[in-house]
Amino acid sequence: MLREMRRLTETEPVAWHRDLSARILAATPWWIEPLGASFLPREDWSIERAAAEIVAARPDKTFFDELDLATLTLAAGDLEGAEGLFTRLAATGRSAYRMAWQPSDPRFYLGRIAALRGDRKTAVAQLELALERSPGDLFTLAELVALTDDSRHLEPLLAYTSTLDAQYLLGRALLVHGRWQEAAAAFGFVVRRLPEFRDGKIYLAAALGRSGLIDDGARIYLEAMQVRSDPVLESEAICDLFRRWAALHPDDAEVRLLAARALYQHGLFHEALALLDGLDPEAVPQVEQARREIQRSLDPQWTVRTR
Repeated sequence: MLREMRRLTETEPVAWHRDLSARILAATPWWIEPLGASFLPREDWSIERAAAEIVAARPDKTFFDELDLATLTLAAGDLEGAEGLFTRLAATGRSAYRMAWQPSDPRFYLGRIAALRGDRKTAVAQLELALERSPGDLFTLAELVALTDDSRHLEPLLAYTSTLDAQYLLGRALLVHGRWQEAAAAFGFVVRRLPEFRDGKIYLAAALGRSGLIDDGARIYLEAMQVRSDPVLESEAICDLFRRWAALHPDDAEVRLLAARALYQHGLFHEALALLDGLDPEAVPQVEQARREIQRSLDPQWTVRTR
């Protein structure tokens, strides 16, 4: 399927093949981040939800299928649906080893869901149970540190992996739980030591944007895009960052063009076109090309809006 996607997108926009993108994700949902293709529509469609529907339709689902369905449901933003699925999985007492790609214990996810709902006590209790089952699990330790700042969890996190990996995992957990400044500090540590690490820069940009450092966040994100455009990460935070960047500089045509490209990359096609409205193609020659690219992604008949 990946080879087919590469062949098709040599000449056609990724957006024309969103169903194939969903099938690819459904086949390997533990690769949800590496498979986050740019330029897929997200305004009225969700690749996570579409992939979850594919997994849900499988007959005679295994434990691993059910875990995949639960993680995709959570990624699609359905906390209630995901909680029900993970509760049933946790009752089996089983885990699915996914190496470093994904947490393996359903109780980890139950803890995260509880925290996202504001129930910190239940979140910590679930995570402690997950840690009892898998002592030293790095994902669980990082999640507990992000929620508690407890040295009982920080010390083993630092002991069981490198400082660089520990800061990266901790930054990811801090970002999930809204501790933007601490997340920015963690990813800043990572990026200073690995300046070529694209993902670290994107997470840093997201944390900076959430912290209100809009210009810095946009600059860091654009640096990351010089490495490559795929995969997209932290779409909600990055789109918010570039909306706010464009609003900070309403008279700067280049900022609006770059912001529109970022929104287009993350699947907000109509919002990207709106940012391009009113820009003078003579002053910013790339505007017409950007507009045509977005219109082509929107319309498989390749009808380009004339102005």
